[in-house]
Amino acid sequence: MTVRAATTRAWIGVLVFVCGTVVSGQSRAPQPGAVPADLHARAARDGHVRVIVELRIPGGHVAEGAMPEAARVAAQRRAVGAAADRVWSALPASDRRLVHRFTTVPYLAIEAGPAALRALGMSPDVARVFEDAIARPVLAESVPLIQGDQAWASGYDGAGTTIAVLDTGVDASHPFLSGKVIEEACFSSTVAGVSESTCPGGTDQQFGPGAAAPCSLSDCLHGTHVAGIAAGSGASASQPFSGVAKGAHLMAVQVFSRIIDAQSCGLVAPCAGAFSSDIIAGLERVYLRAAALGVVAVNLSVGGTAFAAPCDDQPYKPAIDNLRSIGVATVAASGNDGFGTVISSPACISSAISVGSIDKTNEVSYFSNVASFLSLFAPGDSITSSVPGGGFAALSGTSMAAPHVAGAFAVMRQAAPGADVTAILDALRRTGKPITDTRIFGGGVTAPRLSLFEALASIATVFNPLPVLTSVSPARVRAGTSPVSIRVTGSGFDVFSVAYWNGVPKPTTIVSTTELQAVISPADLSGTTARVFVSTPSPGGGTSATVTVPIDPPPSLSVSATTVAPSSRVTVTLANGFGGSTDWLALASTSAPNSSYATFTYVGANITDRTWTVTMPSTPGPYEFRYFLNNGYTRAATSAAVTVDVAQNPAPVISTLSPASIGAGSPGFTLTVTGTSFMATSVVQWNGTPRATTFVSSTQLQAAIPAADIASPGTAAVTVVSAPPGGGTSGAATFTMALPPVLSVSTTSALVGTPITVTLTNSPGGSFDWLAFALTSAANTSYTSFVYVGAGVTTRTWTVTAPSTPGTYEFRLFLNNGYTRAATSAPVAVTPPASAAPAMTSISPSRAMVGGAGLTLTVTGTEFVTTSIVMWNGVARPTTFVSATQLRATIAAADIAAVGTASISVLTPPPGGGTSSSLPFTIAPAPTLTVSATMVAPGASITVTLQDGAGGQLDWLAFALTSAANTSYTNFVYVGAGVTTRTWTVTAPGTPGTYEFRLFFNNGYVRAATSAPVTVK
Repeated sequence: MTVRAATTRAWIGVLVFVCGTVVSGQSRAPQPGAVPADLHARAARDGHVRVIVELRIPGGHVAEGAMPEAARVAAQRRAVGAAADRVWSALPASDRRLVHRFTTVPYLAIEAGPAALRALGMSPDVARVFEDAIARPVLAESVPLIQGDQAWASGYDGAGTTIAVLDTGVDASHPFLSGKVIEEACFSSTVAGVSESTCPGGTDQQFGPGAAAPCSLSDCLHGTHVAGIAAGSGASASQPFSGVAKGAHLMAVQVFSRIIDAQSCGLVAPCAGAFSSDIIAGLERVYLRAAALGVVAVNLSVGGTAFAAPCDDQPYKPAIDNLRSIGVATVAASGNDGFGTVISSPACISSAISVGSIDKTNEVSYFSNVASFLSLFAPGDSITSSVPGGGFAALSGTSMAAPHVAGAFAVMRQAAPGADVTAILDALRRTGKPITDTRIFGGGVTAPRLSLFEALASIATVFNPLPVLTSVSPARVRAGTSPVSIRVTGSGFDVFSVAYWNGVPKPTTIVSTTELQAVISPADLSGTTARVFVSTPSPGGGTSATVTVPIDPPPSLSVSATTVAPSSRVTVTLANGFGGSTDWLALASTSAPNSSYATFTYVGANITDRTWTVTMPSTPGPYEFRYFLNNGYTRAATSAAVTVDVAQNPAPVISTLSPASIGAGSPGFTLTVTGTSFMATSVVQWNGTPRATTFVSSTQLQAAIPAADIASPGTAAVTVVSAPPGGGTSGAATFTMALPPVLSVSTTSALVGTPITVTLTNSPGGSFDWLAFALTSAANTSYTSFVYVGAGVTTRTWTVTAPSTPGTYEFRLFLNNGYTRAATSAPVAVTPPASAAPAMTSISPSRAMVGGAGLTLTVTGTEFVTTSIVMWNGVARPTTFVSATQLRATIAAADIAAVGTASISVLTPPPGGGTSSSLPFTIAPAPTLTVSATMVAPGASITVTLQDGAGGQLDWLAFALTSAANTSYTNFVYVGAGVTTRTWTVTAPGTPGTYEFRLFFNNGYVRAATSAPVTVK
């Protein structure tokens, strides 16, 4: 039974029994031979109804495995067959159709019309008549959670066993299930207007390879997913996870049909549904093949009516009993309606193994049905497993929980082949972790969660592996008042492994075979180091190597004073904090509870050491600072007591100085000191020397600072001293004697449009100080451009472009957004520009072949003007101005008529201007092709030598018939970028004729050179 994960694309929500989930408080008991009235009504309405007839046989049905004599088994089967014959023959031939005739259970599945139903009601061989109801499928960390990986480590993975999956079919070609499906069958029905068979051959039943292929409906991924949980192998699918019994085989039985009746689908058709008779037929098929295939468990993830007590009147009971009697467990999902007191059919049958779902935190899943007679819990929440087509998906539901238990039965039977279903179930329940249904809608039921390795160890001898410890996290711990959880990684861990701390066992939780967790109490966090190792008891087992974990000292709080006046400032220093983002400091009365405080502050994420200064309360008494963790009230450190005493003078505190700086060499001035806790007797000190002080208020003092104190550049420490008792010296504030600001310019003469840079030094650093560039004759309020210096900036540069209007300009410094000039630069004369000297950087092309046609030469550089001229060997050539960085010149054919090198330059006439440096232009000789022979035999080697090539990246050589067009050749090769001389050897063709080598430029077909002809004969 399955709830689909939110990320998948198929059904959403809980799929239930097609007619709605019916909750029954007790098993229903129809009168013997009676046909329910609703079946008569449906037959009258629809013309026929599909039913299961329970046959009355002498002594009632007994599970075949409970009858040791083969003769008794044969006699019971004959009784079933005889009763079926009598019932069938008594029905009107025109009003009946046989659906299933069973061998091992007393049932007959038929389609019956009104007359046939009346005949069934009168037959002494009929015990009951059921509707052949349609049931629906009710849709990496889970295996370690149930200790499956520990079972594998002990050598048990279900090898040699088979799990039967009765579901929507299994994709046997899926890599996760590669080679696992050893038998397939299909039981699926075509009922006019109701259903269509999904057996691959279109029949109502099919056997052999491919018979259990998944149907095409979206619901039909269910069976492949269930099979993967039970027995999938990650090794064959390159996945890090596997199913519970990864070594087991699978028997796939497809029992679902394509339901086309909308009412049967919950108004949305088509859907997947399974007739009860098809499920029973599948169970009987498993029973008949179990011995040959080694089947140990059947997984049923379908659901019908829900019951609050065992439902042994359900039609599946005889088939489930047969299987259990031969040691085959039928594992069924409890249902996904979220009920707390009922489970669904067939899980409610007493001889079935019912399974509810938990999540990966061992909480009952919100959707899981639970009842007092539930057998087991297993993980069913967001379980990743195989789906048809080779992929994987995460699904949720009790359908996902059930195959965990089916796989567990396979592992247990591998370890204890002689154990029956009851013995294995008892071991699973006895060793399972108790889980209580605490959901608000739950019934408070407690049932065991599957703990496979512990169950395995209870019925078979398992040898524990030797534990190997590779790391401990965190790698170091801190002494404190809270327990510490450590993560131990390694290998060979199992449920019996215990972590030791300094030789003492600690509460240990096994996460997987490679990880365990242990809780270390505060009392154990003493000393400077601890020794950690893992020990596993015998049989096998042993003790791992030891890892040493450093123990850091506990956090501490120290205070700046222990006796202060009311409202004084006290600083606390935290050392060795834990660095939690919500750790916090509090100031509180020493008698106050942890939840009471005068003020608090958060320490800050990842901060382990910090100071915090607070104003102490005005109320006298002892106080203390406290350190708390993670927004809680667990105290991690406490400072020494700080006593607030009214007899103490407060310690003075300076907050600001005004002014805070002045130019060195300025006259004396009055310094205003602002702060707190000033007294009439408080004195301002300048570098430790008292200065004449005027008391203004408890927050302000004024001091006379003589010119001698500020005569030289530098800084002074300003403090305030208050007399005892208490009192003391404040912290120091810095006063700066600064050099006067200076503006220096990069040039005193500049051409229009050229850059001028001013450098400011010794700036006061005011946030609104600004620089201006202006005519020297302009008022302070007039300028051509300006910029703010920047808060706290004392040195900076600023570059402007000389204005287009010639004249004399200067830079000016103004303070605090005002127009009082604090500094002026030297004047800068701006003059009109003259033409600059041109400069060349490149020419294109830079070479040509001798005797070629005229060309256009592109010259790239700087400072070109419209009068600039390209010179060829000092002689002007027709020139076109393109831009300040490009010229074009016309070069005549006569200029390149002889091999050599021409000098290229650019001339700009006065004013200014001048001639650039020159670049060479190469007039290269024509390329030649010479051959090693002019007559060769077919298959012989011929070598051509290229000289004076152009070196183009895409220049190429061809070998062709002399009569061939330039676009036709027998072979070719690129010459190579920058290559002017090279050889190329070809093999003479087998076809006689006259051939030649050809040179082409730039991937084109214009021939630049041709070799002498070569005759091949």
